[in-house]
Amino acid sequence: MDPNESVGVVLLPVFPAVSLPDLALHFGVDGHRFLTDNGQSIGPIADVLLRRDFAALRLQKGFDELISIGSVQGLEHFWYQLETVRRLLRDFRGRVLLADEVGLGKTIEACLALKEYWMRGLVSKALILTPASLVGQWLDELTSKFGLAAVTAEAGKVTPDHDVWDRHAIVVASLPLVRQRAYRARLTSIEYDLVVVDEAHVLGNRASAAWQLVNELRKRFLFLLSATPVGNDLSELYNLILLLKPGLLKTEAQFRSDFGGLAALQQPERRERLRALLREVMIRNTRAHIDIKLPRRLAATEVVPPTIAEVELQEQLSSYVARRYADGARTDQWRLMMLQMQAGSSPAALRAALDRHDAGRSDDGIGGLRRILDRIDQPAKTTALIALLRRSDEKKIVFTRFRATLDHLQHALGEVGFCVATFHGGLTAPQKDKALADFEDHAQILLSSEVGGEGRNLQFCRTVINYDLPWNPVQLEQRIGRVHRIGQTRDVFVFNFCLAGSLEQHILNVLHEKLNLFELVAGEIEMILGEFDPERDFAEVVMDLWARSSTEVEREGAFNRFADALLDARERYQKTQEIDRALFREEFEV
Repeated sequence: MDPNESVGVVLLPVFPAVSLPDLALHFGVDGHRFLTDNGQSIGPIADVLLRRDFAALRLQKGFDELISIGSVQGLEHFWYQLETVRRLLRDFRGRVLLADEVGLGKTIEACLALKEYWMRGLVSKALILTPASLVGQWLDELTSKFGLAAVTAEAGKVTPDHDVWDRHAIVVASLPLVRQRAYRARLTSIEYDLVVVDEAHVLGNRASAAWQLVNELRKRFLFLLSATPVGNDLSELYNLILLLKPGLLKTEAQFRSDFGGLAALQQPERRERLRALLREVMIRNTRAHIDIKLPRRLAATEVVPPTIAEVELQEQLSSYVARRYADGARTDQWRLMMLQMQAGSSPAALRAALDRHDAGRSDDGIGGLRRILDRIDQPAKTTALIALLRRSDEKKIVFTRFRATLDHLQHALGEVGFCVATFHGGLTAPQKDKALADFEDHAQILLSSEVGGEGRNLQFCRTVINYDLPWNPVQLEQRIGRVHRIGQTRDVFVFNFCLAGSLEQHILNVLHEKLNLFELVAGEIEMILGEFDPERDFAEVVMDLWARSSTEVEREGAFNRFADALLDARERYQKTQEIDRALFREEFEV
């Protein structure tokens, strides 16, 4: 062909449309076999199902392409989290130490890997072990974002013989509960496809009941999550790796001979040899590598002078609680704690609680509380909130824990002319979408419960107002995290309301003034609380301090000692963090 000759375009004929009839498959089951319409055997049920599962597995994609992404709801997918999951599944074969720095999403990575295994049929039975304070957070992540039907096993509600352990595919339980001898014997009799341990640095002691439980569990895959896996002794790291890959670091005696202590790792040759081994079982993402830079958080405490009636209500409720708390059963103590929380939220929330308990008929002090409530018209915090909201036209999110408080605020703010959208757990999915759309479009205020649009894009707002204060600082962090997150480009303002002289004022003094909570990196408060006391809930601690102090002077002293203990815990955490950074640096990132 002449090179100068143009090449013509050949048009292919139109492919004819083909109409195919629907393909109908009919079969029956006689209890043992699948049968065709004419009664011929297709094969035993077990064999047919195995062939079906095998065919499904052959059609599934490799781990380089995650099949679970489309089924995850309300979650931003960050590249480093997705790559971590790919490496976990492909290179680490489901046995890994996830050691991301705090706030980078170890929980999300573990949940996504679980979902991936689940959809591929590789995991059908899983156990998640966490500190007691994080059980609820894990359950919410698994159910609301990942669509996994998990249940919790809570102290006081389940026994070692309870059928929850066998009947449910995914169980979330606190490690302090299940490490007890009776629970340990029960759980080690079950075969698990996957075990996840959050805050896994608590397994650093091989002689502890927690380490022995995890070691004895019958498991195929194991995820250990810890932002500080080294601690103050290399033996703690050795014990974690021993759970994941026995033999990798040889015997403990040989490990000590090879690597010595933390000081010996200043020698480059020893440090590089240990890092090379750890790369086989560990992934650690850092902020420096990912280049996450968030704007500042600027926090202010709004201490509101109570009205005369509110002062009487605080005093009478405190007296009522103190008389019953010390000698009360655990369920009674929990009820009293809830009353104290509801009173700290609003008179409306306290009234709703008293109505539910139908306690007004007694003459033990509840009737007096009701009479004081009748004298409170507009709470002092609501008056102060309205004044704050009028300072600027910027959009603001107002958080409250209790539905009765939310209803009160919706009415009060509407009466003075604010355009308000409301968001709470009782709304349907379309109603939630509309509330957030209204807030972004025209509403000035979003009144929100704790569910607060987690996972939604709310970075167009930068002001968070805590009308009431969650007693769990992790929940406080989660509220702020709705707007102070990747994608936020402006400084974020946080206003915390409390009545003068209230328990909430003591909590804010500890968290804000002493601990500088709002200057911490997201996730660090969980680490500090773990250093303080991993087995006690923060709310229970502050309730004990409040209820067992008979005078304001005693309370002041008790909360000051509590603050000092938290500061000591922060120092221990920071020391451990420095050791981890010096050892790991950037070699373990995705």
